[in-house]
Amino acid sequence: MSVRISTRGVRTFVGPRAARISVGSGGTRISSGLGPLYASSSMGGGRRRTSTTRSRTVAPSAAQLERARQQAERAQQEAERDAAIAQLQALRHQTTSVHLQSFEPARPPVVPGPPQLSLAWALAEAQAHHLAGLGIFARAERAAARRRAEEDAPAYLAAEEARLHAVHSELTAEAGQWWQTLVANDEETVCEAVNYAFSDNAAAGCAVGVDGDVLSVVIRQQDIDAELAFQHHEQMA
Repeated sequence: MSVRISTRGVRTFVGPRAARISVGSGGTRISSGLGPLYASSSMGGGRRRTSTTRSRTVAPSAAQLERARQQAERAQQEAERDAAIAQLQALRHQTTSVHLQSFEPARPPVVPGPPQLSLAWALAEAQAHHLAGLGIFARAERAAARRRAEEDAPAYLAAEEARLHAVHSELTAEAGQWWQTLVANDEETVCEAVNYAFSDNAAAGCAVGVDGDVLSVVIRQQDIDAELAFQHHEQMA
């Protein structure tokens, strides 16, 4: 038994600390301190107050865990779907916005002129021809070969210049003929030119026919994996 005096009055405690009866100005109370439960109840005629404090950790049930797992899977699937949609939208934008800029009109092809040759070049070529197979100690033969080279150099120069001009004229004529067939919308020529232009495109394209001044082209739209591989290749290059 113990007695406590405070500003609220005098209280007497009876019993061990685990379970006590207290009597005082606040009324008679019974308290239990066993385990996680503490109960205090007023025994007087006034208001009865009972307070209970319980501390307990509850583990989630199997159903709650399953619902959480399903929600995480749905969130992952939605994130992957949104990423795929964004990639498709970017791919569509790239496809529909390419080649919207203006290009210069096509012009007839120009064949570069033949190189300018000189007599010194012709002499060096003639000497290499006449000295071929002669030893360094064959001095008389080598001197005679050099004389022949000097005699042949002008004629060799003229012949080579004439040959190069003939080749240039032939190529120029072929280029002009090709241009005329192109502007005349010759189907084979137009399709060949367009397919050559498509050869470096990310999306495979092919000209399939010409009807008057209308060209039909088939383009295969890339999928996401092919587009990512192409972009990686461009970055590595």
